[in-house]
Amino acid sequence: MRFMLAATLVLVIIITVVDAGRRHRVRNGIRRRYSYGRQLFMWRRYHQRRTLKQISCNQIRRSQVCSRCCAVDGNWRPWSDFNSCSVTCGNGTQSRSRTCDNPAPVYGGADCHGDGNETRSCNTMINCPVDGNWGTWSEFSTCCSVCGVEQKRSRVCDNPPPEIGGANCPGGSVEIRSCDSNDCLDNVSSSLCANQSLEVLVAVDVSANITDEEVGQERDLLQKLYSELRIDGIARRFGFVAHGGAASTSDLNILTLGSGTTATQKLRISQINKLGGMPLLNSALYVIINDFEYYGRPGIRRIAIVIKAAETTPIRKSSSFATGGTTDDLIMYYTIGIGAINTGSSQLNETATQLERLICFCDK
Repeated sequence: MRFMLAATLVLVIIITVVDAGRRHRVRNGIRRRYSYGRQLFMWRRYHQRRTLKQISCNQIRRSQVCSRCCAVDGNWRPWSDFNSCSVTCGNGTQSRSRTCDNPAPVYGGADCHGDGNETRSCNTMINCPVDGNWGTWSEFSTCCSVCGVEQKRSRVCDNPPPEIGGANCPGGSVEIRSCDSNDCLDNVSSSLCANQSLEVLVAVDVSANITDEEVGQERDLLQKLYSELRIDGIARRFGFVAHGGAASTSDLNILTLGSGTTATQKLRISQINKLGGMPLLNSALYVIINDFEYYGRPGIRRIAIVIKAAETTPIRKSSSFATGGTTDDLIMYYTIGIGAINTGSSQLNETATQLERLICFCDK
């Protein structure tokens, strides 16, 4: 009986020890399996993160995995060079620029800080050339001041004047135009020259520059001038030089100042014909000056009339001194452009009348 109890107790102890060892081995196996599973889980999570990082930002945003992990702040590119100065002399400006694309801000990234443009002063030197500029025109002179022949106005290069090598104003400082009206002379006496003393000499171009028709106009104009100026051979004397000829030969048809009667002088005018060849105006003016010097009367007004083809206006007036240079030697010159006068007696009469008013009213 005691043997049976002892055997039973030994068996229980053996079973207990064996069961405890088994449970211990089981627990240790579970722990090892748990640790291995955790390591496997962590390894998988690590590789998943690496895989996610390799996915493009657009894919991440589309999949809404993250909303801010791809934001890129902007950064400036280097400045460009400054452009050329706005002026070549004096105070100017120049600028340069840069762009915010190195990289450009994307996915909510911040813009570049600062300005994309920069301006600075340039060419600050003070003493620069100044080109001249015209001031305003003056008013035209009245027609009466020159008796209906021409009007003048002037301007000054002072707005500003040229300085430090600057260019002068282009163009002229004086402008001349013909008067459109002779209102100031409309009511003057028709016998202006009746009580005046005059010495009148005319240079007539009968060279190849003048047509036969124009030579006829010159003859008619001289006859009308002769009448308008009230030539009487005493107080008002007359003469002419018709010029033309070959290049090396002077052939002048001369009526000396005051020679012959009025009838003879009118006949000589009607006999003026074309000589052809070159015009010899200088020779004709030399004869006129000598005539005034040797045959003119002291203190009597001297009038020289030059009839030419090249003039663009019927009458142009200028004044000059002869060789003596004194008041008694002053010769008033009037140029008549025969080519500017239309064929016909009407304009010839108007030209003769206007010249009479200029000589006997304006310039007396």
